[in-house]
Formats: sequence, structure tokens, C-alpha cells
Amino acid sequence: MKNITISVALIQNRSSYICLRRNNKVYKDYIEFPGGKLINEETPSICLVREIKEELNITLKKYKLVGTLKHLYNDLLVVINVFKVFKYEGDIYSNEGRDIINYDMKHNHKILPTHNRILKLLKLPRVLKIATVNDFNEKKNFNATYYTSLRLRDISYDFYKNNIKNILIAQKYSGNIIIDYPYNLDWEEHYHGVHFTSSYLDQFDENKKESFIIYSASCHTLTDIELCNTKLFDFVLLSPVLRSHNKYPSLNWSGYSKLSKHAYMPTYALGGLSFINDDFEQCIKNNGFGIAGISKI
Repeated sequence: MKNITISVALIQNRSSYICLRRNNKVYKDYIEFPGGKLINEETPSICLVREIKEELNITLKKYKLVGTLKHLYNDLLVVINVFKVFKYEGDIYSNEGRDIINYDMKHNHKILPTHNRILKLLKLPRVLKIATVNDFNEKKNFNATYYTSLRLRDISYDFYKNNIKNILIAQKYSGNIIIDYPYNLDWEEHYHGVHFTSSYLDQFDENKKESFIIYSASCHTLTDIELCNTKLFDFVLLSPVLRSHNKYPSLNWSGYSKLSKHAYMPTYALGGLSFINDDFEQCIKNNGFGIAGISKI
């Protein structure tokens, strides 16, 4: 399989992102984030600076890699390094004569399939709290505002409506709510993401994905990862890392690293992790995006 590696820049203009309209035959008139492919053994950051200078006539001064995605176009695998730009010098101008578009996600622009995935990447936290009914009982003072995303595990809509919703309103929680599949239609607009456990992976229809809903999955094996790659999940939870669970032995960090390398999306380490140890640092060192947990997160 042929593959290329590219770097793209997320440059904000108030509430929108700077994009360029494509003028070549493939995906003609679609808009895309500025950037391009690595050449002559460039590093992703060197490629980024060069491409943005060539395309937008500005010099990047401060930027950060926020994540890496992989996307399969027929028989071409594209590895996408996503950078967020914080500071640049110069005035933005299209050196190549392409239309510059301020993309704010509210207008109906045709955007590349990979770029919807990039926008979802920006919403992902580095620490994912998996909340259960026990977190919201009267004996606990659960502070949801500590987290930018909550996965509600085995929680019904009725329990959410009667017990959780008022807590989140009182705490002015503005993060993402991820619910488990299958779910009751009563949830309507009360969620931002849907999580599929490994037993439900084959029921996910990637052709019915909603553009701004985050889709995640639980994975334990390479077979799970490969299925999630074909279905283009937005992130996956890899477990168990440091603690065995039912029929699955502990992956340990070496096993987690090997599985993460096969994933086309960000991976979270799950299973026996906490802030007390250096688990987050270990996750990043082993090709992970973040950590997830129930009791120790």
C-alpha cells in the first residue's frame, strides 16, 4: 500500500479557521486546511513551516502538534500531522491564487472527509473520565467541571434526567457527553458522542455518521483495531493496560504501544491507570493520545 505523510495547520481567525479551496481534479472545489506533504526527509514541523509560507505567505512562530490521524483513500494511506498555530508573522495572502475561506462549521462548505476528523480531534481531551451511577450518588461531590469530556457508562436516560442533568447544570458544565450504544431515543440532543463496546463494533454503520458527533470504541485486540480503522471511529479505548479484565490479559505498555501503532485514530490507555503514577507520560511515550479511567481518574 502506498502512503504519504502530510502536515496541516489550524489557524484561527476569531471563531473560524483559515482554509483554502481546492482547484485540482480530485475533490475539486472542496475546502481544506493549509499544508502539504513531507518531501526530502523533512520532519513534520519543518514541512509545516515551509508549506504555510508557500501557500499563505506567513512565517509560523509558535505552533504545537495536537495529534496524528491516518486516513485510507482507496489504496493510499495518508498520515496527517495536525498542528495548531498560535503565532505567525506577516499578512495572510494566497500565493497560489486559491480562494481563502474562513470556515466556521456553520456554513455548508464541502470539506474533505479527513478534515471532519481533524475538527473532532480538537474536541478530544487528554484525560477521559468514565462516569458511572456511583459517581453521582448523594455521598459523592462529583465535580464534572474538572473534565472536558464524560463518558456515561451504563447510565440510562431516565437516571441522567433525574439525577445527573441538574448536577451538570448547577456546575455549568460545558463539556462533551458521550453515551453508550445502544441508547434510547429520548437522549435526543443531550449527547455529543456515542461509544461502542467491542461486542457492538460490527453494528456501527460508518455511512450513517453524523458530522459533529464523536464516535468511539472499546478495543482489546488487533482485530478490534483493524475493524475500527475500516469504520473510521474518532478514537478508541485500548484495554486492559495495567490490569487484566475478564478474558483479556494485561497489555502492559509494550502491548499498548504495538496496538496503538496500528490505529488510524487517537488511542486512550485504559485499565489500572491513575494520576498518582506517571501513567499519562507513559501513554504518550507509547504512541497514545491520553488516558481514561473510572475510579482513579
